[in-house]
Amino acid sequence: MSDTKPQPVLEILSYLASDALLKDESLTHHAYEQIRNWKGLQHIYEGTSLNEPKRRYLIIVWDTYEDHKSLMDDPVVYPQVLEKLGKCLGGEVEMRHASFTDNTIIALTSPVTEIVHLKLKEGSNKTDFEKHMADFCRHALTAPIAKEHAPFVIGEQRESPGEYFFLGGWTTKQVRVCFQAPVLVNPESTKIQVDGISQYATYKLHHLVVREYGLRRD
Repeated sequence: MSDTKPQPVLEILSYLASDALLKDESLTHHAYEQIRNWKGLQHIYEGTSLNEPKRRYLIIVWDTYEDHKSLMDDPVVYPQVLEKLGKCLGGEVEMRHASFTDNTIIALTSPVTEIVHLKLKEGSNKTDFEKHMADFCRHALTAPIAKEHAPFVIGEQRESPGEYFFLGGWTTKQVRVCFQAPVLVNPESTKIQVDGISQYATYKLHHLVVREYGLRRD
């Protein structure tokens, strides 16, 4: 039996900020205070897109999906959380869950966090795609422009099989280059892997400035 501890599950909520949130960035904190000590909650991160400044991300690291589900199933607390968070939402709300191939904390605490929503093209082989992405992530561990904030990680969405999130970390200088490249910065050491991604999947990309809310749990 393997003693490998399973990777945590990330709740990833993408939304457009309300006018009220744009005026007061601390408005989300009322909801966070309600849940910060919930069983299984490890970290709360919030991010602002550099590509689309009104787009925000709430990323919560849970021990398991069941821990988040216990919150969603609570008949008292969850409606209160939704009421508080609802004041921050200006539209286009989407919530997904994913478990990733490696630790996500480095990507989420980098100066800039890259999040890519990938969707397999019709007819693409899922096994081949996942192998391709695993090879790319391994190359990133030693690529000069990428290794500082490695590992890069990928996780399939629980709600939508065949759709994935990719997370990577960059410095501000690197991300200026990244905006001009397809999906990822493409140093020569990873160029073959990068060029192949679009053969398998379509994608939407955002670069975020992410900050953690509250205290980390030991």
